[in-house]
Parts: sequence; structure tokens; C-alpha cells
Amino acid sequence: MQPPSSAPGCCRRGRSRPKSASAAASRRGPLCPSSGMIVTHAQAQGVPDYPSPCCYQPPPCRGRSSGRQRYIPLALTINVPEGKSGKKKCKGCPMCCTKRVATQPSALSVIFQEQKYPEPVYYQNIDAVAIPKFFSKWECQRLITFVEEAGFDVHQNECSIKCCWRDIVDKSFAKALWHICGLQWFMRGIRIKGMVPVGVNDVVRFVKYTKGGRFGRHIDQEVRRLDGRISVYSLRVFLNGSDREFDGGSSVFHMPFRADPVCVEAETGLALLYPQGEMCTVQEEAEVTWGCKHVLRADVLFAPPCLLTTESADGF
Repeated sequence: MQPPSSAPGCCRRGRSRPKSASAAASRRGPLCPSSGMIVTHAQAQGVPDYPSPCCYQPPPCRGRSSGRQRYIPLALTINVPEGKSGKKKCKGCPMCCTKRVATQPSALSVIFQEQKYPEPVYYQNIDAVAIPKFFSKWECQRLITFVEEAGFDVHQNECSIKCCWRDIVDKSFAKALWHICGLQWFMRGIRIKGMVPVGVNDVVRFVKYTKGGRFGRHIDQEVRRLDGRISVYSLRVFLNGSDREFDGGSSVFHMPFRADPVCVEAETGLALLYPQGEMCTVQEEAEVTWGCKHVLRADVLFAPPCLLTTESADGF
């Protein structure tokens, strides 16, 4: 191992080092490039038996003289201020530069306590996956109670939309949907266009359809976040069923190869997972003729593996 040109003892501007200094350096062994410490030949060949510079304790000072020069072994200790490190930060990746902050539990996230492992049901006629009992009836009722107390915003137009919804930004809730409800376990082997699933978007929508409520034909558009994550799938969960709580309100999928649409009746806790964007099937929510229908709507995020960090792998 050759010491760098800027190592102590090297002369600059073409001057040769004194023979006595060269001989002394050869007796001591080469210098460690990273710290300027003196190491033995065995250590220079790759045996890491010397301590780190921050905890290195120098041996008792034993000076040696050679003519008019005196050599004393020294050890340098550098105290790094708190909050600073020698590692360079990535300037091009927002996901890598994001500091990890512990997410505190929220009123919505604490509703889910039991770890789940969903068992899907695959439809033959539509491009969607059903997950029965994704939420329990108790969990659905708690969610409805929470959002009813929070209130809804009314959205309607003459042609297609007549419903109320409330968007809630909650990272803890998004993590609970991803981890505790079992979406991460269910989607663990999926890869689409070189991307892998990384979590649920922290903006979750609660939709309420009262009598006359409907949502006309549409497709779900993808969400592109500034941190590089993109939504690929929509998650829809029915918070109540159509047997006793409302009439109508079926989820209708219009398939291009079928003359008649495919209707999915709401069941309490039933989840639907289906693609967004150009792969999304045209769909609509049929009119509710009696009662009140509640639905949760969220986006499943994907990202390239090269952008994954500990923070992004946690679900959000």
C-alpha cells in the first residue's frame, strides 16, 4: 500500500524526502490513507486488527532521535459535530433525501389491531380482484362513525355525479391499510413495468351515496407523486352492504367484449382491487334508490426498486 501524495512526510514540488525519514517510515510501515495512522505490514495487506481513529489510544510516547531530527508517534482524534456526517447526501432522489420520521398512530389507524392475510377471489369477467372480509363489520362501523363526525363535502353535476365525499390525509392510516390489513403480504410478488408495490397513498377518500346518489361512467386516473411513486391500482372497500342498509348502488363494469355490463353487489368489508389509467375498465356506481351507501377509495403506489429505501419500504 502506497501512501497518498498528500500524506505526512511527503515533500512537494519535486523535492526528495530525507533518507533518514524514508528509512524511518519503512521501519514503521505504511500510513493508513483514511486516517494517517501507522499500521503494520500485516494490516496493510488487509487484516483489520487496528482500532478505529475515533477510539485509537496511542502507545506511550517513546521518542527516537536520528541526528538532529526527533520522531514522536502521534494519534489524531477528530470530533465530528452532532448532526453532521462525512457521507454525501443524494441530490437527485427525493426518496433518498427524505428524513425518516416516526409516524404517530392516528384515530383511524388504531381501529386495525389484528394482522390479516387476505384470500382473494378472482373474477373471470372483469379485470378486478375481490378480497372478502378485508374489513370486519366492526371496523367498517368505526370508520363510518369517524367520517360522519368529520363531515362530507357535496359534489354533483347534472349529468353524472351526485354524491358526497371527504378526503383525509393520514400516513398512519395508509400504513395500517398496507401492513395490518395485509395488502403488502398479498401484493408481495407483483411487478409491473419494472416497478414494485410500496404502499398506499396517504390521501384516502370516503364516499357517501344517499338516495339518488350516483357516479357516472369513468375511469380511475393514476396519481404521480413528487417522490417518484406512481399509483397503479385502485382499492375500493364497501363499508356497508346492500342487503339491509340501501337498495341499488351496484358497482357496474362495462367490458369492451361484452354487450351487458358486469355488476358487483356491495358487501360489508368487501374490497375490490383493479388497475388504473389506460388499463382501467370503464365503470360507474349505479343510483341508490333507498338508504345510504359508504365506500372507501385509496390508491396503491408503485416505484422502481432503485428508488426504494427503508422509509419507502415501510408503506409510506
